[in-house]
Amino acid sequence: MASSGPRHLPEPALPLARWRARGEVAELSMADLQFSAEDANALAMARHAAGLTAALSPDYLAQALQRTQGWAAGLQLVLGHRQPGRRGHAPCGRHTINGSAFGASPAFDDHIGR
Repeated sequence: MASSGPRHLPEPALPLARWRARGEVAELSMADLQFSAEDANALAMARHAAGLTAALSPDYLAQALQRTQGWAAGLQLVLGHRQPGRRGHAPCGRHTINGSAFGASPAFDDHIGR
């Protein structure tokens, strides 16, 4: 089960108490699901090695991690917008592109910045 934080939602109609007592259920918090800087770097390096992402500066990756709050899907979107040779993007390593923090459209940057 995943929990987004201190909010308490009603538990589903499952025998969770019994499963917890038996150690048969794993409960994950939001922090458990967030990528660390090391995780984000490994993802960026793997995408770069596969030719899916341009080489990224540590500053760019740190900003991406902070703006996406470590969420894997957000990082994938940000890194997907840094494809090698993609027209209109700055050379690898720059982290501010045409006033857009991630080189995508302003609407994308606004959405990722939320």
